[in-house]
Parts: sequence; structure tokens; C-alpha cells
Amino acid sequence: MNYLVLILATFITASTVLVNQRAALRKTQGANAQLAAQARALETRLGELRERRDYFDHRLSASKERLGTLRQNLKNTPVPQFAEPLPPDPARHGGWPADAAYFYLPKKNLNTVGYQLFAGHRLTDDAATLFGMTAAEREAVDAAYGNLWRKFRELEIQRMEPAEKPAIWNEPADQESVTRRFPSLAKETGELLAGFTSALQNILGTVRAGYVLETAQAYFTSQLDDLGQAARIITIWRGSADGNQKPWFGILREGSYGDVQMIQFPVEPDSTIAYYAQLFGVEVPIQAEP
Repeated sequence: MNYLVLILATFITASTVLVNQRAALRKTQGANAQLAAQARALETRLGELRERRDYFDHRLSASKERLGTLRQNLKNTPVPQFAEPLPPDPARHGGWPADAAYFYLPKKNLNTVGYQLFAGHRLTDDAATLFGMTAAEREAVDAAYGNLWRKFRELEIQRMEPAEKPAIWNEPADQESVTRRFPSLAKETGELLAGFTSALQNILGTVRAGYVLETAQAYFTSQLDDLGQAARIITIWRGSADGNQKPWFGILREGSYGDVQMIQFPVEPDSTIAYYAQLFGVEVPIQAEP
């Protein structure tokens, strides 16, 4: 009996071991199959990477070959020789040649060139450059013009007198107005202009001074009211326009003509309107100094 029990126990033990070994074998076989599949996928990927490497190696080789060709061509290309700029040619004035960086302008035509001569009672940079002035010449011209401007304004202040607002400016009706009359200063400013002309000739020489004076005369007419050649009446007032109170500026030249304008926007600090408004003590919108 005991012998049969021992045999049965041995059989059961052996069966259990056999079952466990078969399960382990199946697990090992499954893992091996997965590894084999991964190995095949990696081999496929490796093949693709090798193909891409060969492709880029081919492109790199072609690029190196092309670069060598370009370098060789560059060595064989002659360096362009640029000719020296030609001096201005009087026969080529009157336009801007397409193949040149300049054009010739006879000095006699300088009065047709658009530029601003003075700004803030001094020569502008454009004017000083156009006439080839040295620093000393520019400073001397500034001083000569400053002397002319100051003495002209002093004469105006000495001679001006209160006056009635001209009847032609009754419309628009004003709330307040200031009117001053300035007698003709033709004799006095004629002497000032002669002194200014002489100073320019001494500083710049006759030729350059003549060209500067041509532009200066136009500037005096537009900005300094022709240096007071004619008697003038100037009025600044506040009048209604479209229901809004606006400052107005009027200047009437006796025996000639008059100008009037509504001041809608701030005027430049060195403008005629700004000067007379400050002289009369009347507020008008003035641009801020730059």
C-alpha cells in the first residue's frame, strides 16, 4: 500500500513538472517569435537608412563637384575694371543721364533750383552746400543776414502805430482785434540791402554773391514782405467761421493789394504770422520748436 502511494506521488510530481516545463517552453517560443519579428523590422529600417545614406552621399559628391567647377570659373573670370568718373561736361546739361551719377548744371541756372535759403535767421545746410561755403564763410553770411533782419525789425517797431481795422475785413465779425500801420521803409531798407549786398560780395566774391542775392530777393519778398517797401496795415483778430472762433491774419499794402487768411493750423515759429502775433501780443497757434 505504501509502495503504491509513493508511486502515485512520484507520478503526480513528474506530471506537474512536465506541465510547467511545457508552459515555460511555450512562453519562450512566443518571446523568440517577437524578437525575430523585431529583428526583421530593424533590418528593414537599416536597409532604408543605408539607401538614404547612399542618396545623400551622392548629392554631397555632386555638390562638391559643382563647387569645384564654380571656383575654377571664378578664377578664370576677369576682374571688371571700372573707369574713373568723367568730369562734368557742359554739353550734357539739361537732364540726368541714365548712365551717370551726376549731371552738369550751369551756374547761370542756379536761380531755377528749388531750395530753402534761410531758416531761423540762418543759412540752411542745403544752401551752404550748394554754394560750397566754408565754415567761416557760412558764419559770416549768417552774421550779415542776422544784422539785416534785426535792423529791419527794429525799424518796423520804431515806426509802427495803432490803426483802425480796414473795413474790407469787417467779415467775419471779430470779438477782438489788434491793428498796426507800418509806413514805407523803402529808403532805410534800401540802405540795409546795399550793406548786405556789399558784405556778401566781400565774403563770397561777386559771382557767388550774385547767385545768393537772386534767391535772397525772392525770400525777402515772401517772408519779409519785401523789406517794407510799401506802407502796410496788419490786423490780427478772432472771428467766427462756421460757428467756431478762429484767429485771422490780414495784411493790406496801401495802394496795392491785401491778403487775409484764417489760421486753422499751428504756424511755423519763424513765419510772418508768428512774428507779428508775438509783436502784437496776440495768441495764435504756433508749432513747437523742433
